[in-house]
Amino acid sequence: MTEETNDSIAEALRLATANLYYMSETDAAFEVIDPIHSDGDAAESLRKHFDIGSSEPTAIQSFAEFFNRLCAKQDWHDAGQAANVDRYLRLREVFEGGLTDLQVIRFGSVRVSLFVVGKCSDGRIAGVKTLSVET
Repeated sequence: MTEETNDSIAEALRLATANLYYMSETDAAFEVIDPIHSDGDAAESLRKHFDIGSSEPTAIQSFAEFFNRLCAKQDWHDAGQAANVDRYLRLREVFEGGLTDLQVIRFGSVRVSLFVVGKCSDGRIAGVKTLSVET
């Protein structure tokens, strides 16, 4: 993959997350993370890039676990919720089609910064970030 391909992944992520919100105790928009340098440890690379303090708790969640809940269609979903499931399915496809080593990295404990990231072909990491409020 070229830098142009990596840039197109970022654009595909922008399209997939436009007006899509992550629901927790608050609804939070997604922000695309354009490809950034990684020294091999995605969590530490994100911590440095976004100036996240070393005292913030860090947890790794599997990509599949994160998306399985968001992509599960339920009988009780109304039309809007069903449409969101379809949008999360599309977002998952964008990640799986353009990035490797997919993971979800969580920083914090109540106001959790969620980073859904993967590795570009050139070793940089890209993805999306959002906020989850968990009391």
